[in-house]
Amino acid sequence: MKTLIIRFFGTMAIAGLIVTSCITGITYPPVTQSPTGEHHTGQFVWHDLASPDPSASMDFYSKVFGWEFETLGSGETSYYIISANGKAIGGIFKLADKFGTVGEWVSSVSVPDVDAAVNYNETQGGKTVFKTANFKGRGETALVQDPQGAMVAFLYAEGGDPDFSEPAVNT
Repeated sequence: MKTLIIRFFGTMAIAGLIVTSCITGITYPPVTQSPTGEHHTGQFVWHDLASPDPSASMDFYSKVFGWEFETLGSGETSYYIISANGKAIGGIFKLADKFGTVGEWVSSVSVPDVDAAVNYNETQGGKTVFKTANFKGRGETALVQDPQGAMVAFLYAEGGDPDFSEPAVNT
């Protein structure tokens, strides 16, 4: 039961990010720094962390992976772009206090048609958490739970998907 409650609040936190972006007018970074014009259906192209403490998360991930961060916006509506070796790979935003103290990662998967992906998900028993919206700078996205309850964002990126011919982090 506790896991279901945490997932519910995580879902609401991601939905809150989408609503906040519409209200604040933040221009989110594209998923690729150099527009490719190419889309890679089914590929994970972006990752967001809803964190109860973005500063602590950034401190942790900078030490573990050497990630760097850039701030967009200010205060409670700040969005922190995650970069690895100079490539933007995701973002972090503040999980509203009312949603608890457990952060959650949500990944965006490239789709050629967000509405078609949402409709298919629903016909297969999935749920739409936040209907299709356009994020200025990012593209068209929707947040869903698949038929097994896992959250994922469908994304059609404005400038295309990243070219993953080279890893973002060299090991």
